[in-house]
Amino acid sequence: MADYIQYPYIDKRVRYFDGEFLKDQDFIDEQKYHIDRQRRLDQFLRVSGICDGLTLETATNQVIVTPGTALDSEGRQIILSTNSPPIDLSAHKNQEVYLVISYQEEQSDQTTDGGLGSSGARRWHEKPNIQVATLGNVPEDSIVLAKLAIAGNGNVTPDLSVRQYSGVRLPSGNLDSGAITGPTLRSGGNSASSLVVIEGDLSVTGTGDSSFAGSLGIGITGPSKKLHVESGELRVRASHNNADADIGAFYAQNLTQGIGIGYNRIEAIGSNTDQDINLIPKGNGELIVDGGNLTVSAGEIQLDGAQQIVFTKNDTSNNLKLQLWDGYGLGINSQTLFYAANGNHSWRDNNGTNERMVLTTAANGGLTVKGTGNSSFAGSLGIGTTDPGSSKLKVQGNLTVTGNSTLNNLTIDDSATLSFQNNTRQMINLWASSYGIGIQSHTQYFRTAENFAWYKGGSHHDNELNPGSGGTVQMVIKDGNVGIGTNDPGSSKLKVQGKLTVSAGEIQLDGAQQIVFTNSDTTNNLKLQLWDGYGLGINSQTLFYAANGNHSWRDTNGTNERMVLTTAANGGLTVKGTGNSSFAGSLGIGITGPSKKLHVESGELRVRASHNNADADIGAFYAQNLTQGIGIGYNRIEAIGSNTDQDINL
Repeated sequence: MADYIQYPYIDKRVRYFDGEFLKDQDFIDEQKYHIDRQRRLDQFLRVSGICDGLTLETATNQVIVTPGTALDSEGRQIILSTNSPPIDLSAHKNQEVYLVISYQEEQSDQTTDGGLGSSGARRWHEKPNIQVATLGNVPEDSIVLAKLAIAGNGNVTPDLSVRQYSGVRLPSGNLDSGAITGPTLRSGGNSASSLVVIEGDLSVTGTGDSSFAGSLGIGITGPSKKLHVESGELRVRASHNNADADIGAFYAQNLTQGIGIGYNRIEAIGSNTDQDINLIPKGNGELIVDGGNLTVSAGEIQLDGAQQIVFTKNDTSNNLKLQLWDGYGLGINSQTLFYAANGNHSWRDNNGTNERMVLTTAANGGLTVKGTGNSSFAGSLGIGTTDPGSSKLKVQGNLTVTGNSTLNNLTIDDSATLSFQNNTRQMINLWASSYGIGIQSHTQYFRTAENFAWYKGGSHHDNELNPGSGGTVQMVIKDGNVGIGTNDPGSSKLKVQGKLTVSAGEIQLDGAQQIVFTNSDTTNNLKLQLWDGYGLGINSQTLFYAANGNHSWRDTNGTNERMVLTTAANGGLTVKGTGNSSFAGSLGIGITGPSKKLHVESGELRVRASHNNADADIGAFYAQNLTQGIGIGYNRIEAIGSNTDQDINL
């Protein structure tokens, strides 16, 4: 009985010789051999799919497949020579199904003309099997022609994007499972017939140039740019190590503008002599330098008056935000803005030459106001205490006045009066002539051989400066020194034990004098209290300015505010004057030891302009001689030095 099975491997080819008696199996084996060799090449060197035709004609509840050719995964050619019979889809209304075609052969052309009364089929009819398959249930070795959407009224809508066309395979061996591996090459199908689709990696080893007339997509089948990399990274490694040579170059179409990326720089490379470089965040985005320093080697950072230098709040523990120089700047510690100087703090005139006020930072340092104008505190001033209470000036400790102290009014209440005749003399001798009260030319005086004392309560005691039992010392004058609230003024001309209140007028000291407090209490001690919750004080080795509200700097009449420092947790320092503000040392924001003249640490720098001019600077950075500089404005970075020609190095 003849064996028509097409085995996976055919390793024998029919050999004919003269006089050989041939039987039907010999001719069958001849066909098997040629079929095997043809299909083997198609299986391993081609990929399954549609080769030609096999288009669809749709009607209500049916579809017809036109003639065409396909190739399945076993290398079998699927050939439809005429239109297929209509395929009924009425059982699939309101569904989506696949229309597939697969190889099928059947015997045909039956005959009884065989010798000795034999009969059989004279031909094999390679008649494709066209059928409907539900989604996710496509028969093995079938080719998908379309996905069909059948509406409730029988309308058929084909989706041809699922069609895959045959292509070329480059063998690379089989997997353990027997699956054929290797990269494949086929077209993009109906939606992109001119597109070549490679499944696998592509390596070009030739030294010639490769070019793409259209767009190149990496990781994406529909690139939106000439080169589009999607869901992956772009890496370019140069063929050189030149610091001044480009590794990547991006030009405008006319080549006048361009950006070059190379080594460790971003460079303007257009043909124009002068070219800006714009770094443009989007929306509320920021320009961030992450990890390392931002160095302006020449020029200045210029911000217009409406912009800000903003720092992050990541680290507020003794963090020097703005470093003007090593050890000099502005910083944050907890909720305190501090000014750091590895030396002195100095306030100067507008040219920075004449010093008006200086604050030394040593443990025994102090604040010196060198200007000859008046210094004023809108609130209360506490010296030696952080709480001046209701007193405009409260001194906790010794108060020494080497000059005069002037009070506008001294009022004795009640209606009682003490009157003397108009003769000038010592009118009251309290103990001989050494102790008394008198009048001399235009002068009333109090005389004592030793001390003056004022007591409250108590009883008489003979000992010097003793208020007696139950009494308290109100004031004493001893050896020319005055003690208030104490019987021992010591070496101070005026020593106040308690609160000193000047309800009206001023305390005037000449420029060489000092107000000195004892160091007995330096823990949040408001030494000079100008008003309740307002003044100057000491905490450990820190001189602080306290305000139960704001700190304010004003003009000479105290009306127009020039600078204000709010004390709330989210408060800040506002300079309202239109003149220039300057720092002779370094300025650190977010850092107590700035390494630059302006050092912003752990935060951001924001500058908002006072204008919207596209050609005006918002920030300017100059070299010391002004020949080189960088201006930042609107949407540009500009060379602004006095030199006619100036590079910009990124």
